[in-house]
Amino acid sequence: MRRVSNRPRPYFAGATTLVVLVAVVAGAAGATRSGVVARVPKTAIAVACGTATASTVVADDEWAARVIYGGENHGWEVSADVAHVTAATDLITAVADDDEGATLRAVTRIVFTPHWHIVRLRVVSRSGRLLADVGGPYVIAPITGKLESDGAVVGTYVMSVQDDVGYEKLVTRFTHLPIELYRDGRAIMGRDWPQSQVPASLPADGTTITVGAVSSEIASFGVNQFPGGTARVVLAIPKPSTALATQSCPVVSARTFGEIAEDIAELFDLPVSFRSRTPIAEEYRLFVEVDSGFGPKYIFVRNAESRVAGTVASGPTSIPPSGSFSYDGQSWNVFSFAPVPPARIYLLFPAAALWHEWPKQPEPTQTSGERRMTIAMRPKHA
Repeated sequence: MRRVSNRPRPYFAGATTLVVLVAVVAGAAGATRSGVVARVPKTAIAVACGTATASTVVADDEWAARVIYGGENHGWEVSADVAHVTAATDLITAVADDDEGATLRAVTRIVFTPHWHIVRLRVVSRSGRLLADVGGPYVIAPITGKLESDGAVVGTYVMSVQDDVGYEKLVTRFTHLPIELYRDGRAIMGRDWPQSQVPASLPADGTTITVGAVSSEIASFGVNQFPGGTARVVLAIPKPSTALATQSCPVVSARTFGEIAEDIAELFDLPVSFRSRTPIAEEYRLFVEVDSGFGPKYIFVRNAESRVAGTVASGPTSIPPSGSFSYDGQSWNVFSFAPVPPARIYLLFPAAALWHEWPKQPEPTQTSGERRMTIAMRPKHA
């Protein structure tokens, strides 16, 4: 894999869990594709990507990180937590009475309720007085709203479901890219990035930097801070090899998203039955739900020729492990890998388009994806 870390890849086991918002990832993917446009000429679709290779990889990796951030503002998880706040009768009553002590107790109860994922909640009265602010100090992706009683606005709130560390962990686990957040131009924390090599001030996009022993390019984008202001997400993206530049830009993009899929697969327990060597389908179905938000048009999991899981029920009769082939009336680039043989995961990408030109995926339904999913990080089978 191309992901280069300056310490061993994270290992998650036992009680450690990662909260993944399946619908959030898929929904944010559709909403964010127009936000990052790869600087690639259309003539590069059918020829060697060449000098556009690095910008293609950077745009794809940056887009993946944006999808994860966008997930902190949309989807079932956020909607559920907003409902927890706006339907809290103890909070509404306290705010309506302008009771600071009662508001603090209600906000504290909400933030620390088990299985809810509100990391910080700030409540202000209708007159603009701060009544309570409970949660972590470094929080991103704030969501604002009104608190109402009998149709009248009694106050406002600012809520978030993610802090800086949590977001950095998600990006690291999903992409294995070094990431740093900058506030007011200063670095505040980092993952898979030697502290001695973190730029003291915000580096410009396109800057070449060495992380560990790897030559990388800087890409960054802004995110909202809690309760206001902005921070900057900085990614160090390893420069692609000269061999990769001989491939077409769609192939380069497929490989980038394919390697992200490999990273995501590492977060799952993808076991086999030791007697029959038949994959346990549920884990693969969960993987498909998550990875479908990160680029592939189609995902199929096969055990020999039998279908295990996929983005559609049927799919092609057979799929080559790499290269291109025709299916459903068009040509596709294939990226595949076998995290637990004999099962193999196939990702299909349009051979005649870059990711930012793909049609947007439909919004997932409540039953197919709009739910909070906790993936327990369990030891892999030997």
